[in-house]
Amino acid sequence: MHMPLLPLLASPALLASSSPEAETARWMVARSDWGYVTTLTDGAPSAAVLSLSDSACSDAACHSGRLFFYIATSVAASQPGASSLADADSGCNASLTLSQAALNRSTGCEAAALDPEDPRCTKLTLSGRLARTQGPATALGRAALFARHPQMRRWPASHGFEVFELRPADVWMIDFYGGG
Repeated sequence: MHMPLLPLLASPALLASSSPEAETARWMVARSDWGYVTTLTDGAPSAAVLSLSDSACSDAACHSGRLFFYIATSVAASQPGASSLADADSGCNASLTLSQAALNRSTGCEAAALDPEDPRCTKLTLSGRLARTQGPATALGRAALFARHPQMRRWPASHGFEVFELRPADVWMIDFYGGG
């Protein structure tokens, strides 16, 4: 199902929405620890596996729906897909792709005996602008990331890790037969 320009995750109205699509998208983001972030580098698509977080707590009621990443900017040229991120102060176009197949064995597709390509194994792509955070968003993002990924606190300062946020403008999801 394609939901253009729908602020599915961060909109207060949709955070309270009980629509199946909104609930599934929120569930995927809240349960996912990592995803594929794709950008364009020199006109060619390039993807990197990046850890993510949307909340500093485990209570489903406090998930913000904001998508934060901790990206090494000083080594960006050596990371696939990350060279365009080093200059992303103003933002770059990016997509985050999540799959239910990447979740743990109790909630993932494996528990339901589904192949990752089966339409019932949810796939979600959020596209929009990815940029360095500024001001209070940096502290919020860092708290969310460090809560879900405590090892990030010990990552080398020499790599220049910074908090980035993806602000979705387009959502594509498939979670059943009939097309996305």
